[in-house]
Amino acid sequence: MDNYITLFEKFIGLINWKLLQKYTVKLNTDFKKNKFFTHKHLTSMIYFHICEHDGLRDLKQSMTE
Repeated sequence: MDNYITLFEKFIGLINWKLLQKYTVKLNTDFKKNKFFTHKHLTSMIYFHICEHDGLRDLKQSMTE
């Protein structure tokens, strides 16, 4: 079970995080953000779509459990 890769991890593994960071700085998308940066936003939206949540409340509930 140690080598088991979830669908979420496969999607996250396809993302070039250095390129995302480069454009985050270039486009200044994290300006005045305290906690919810672009990296976390992207991972939460991928998780949201994979789990087929109905709304933000469902996403918040599943992430806090």
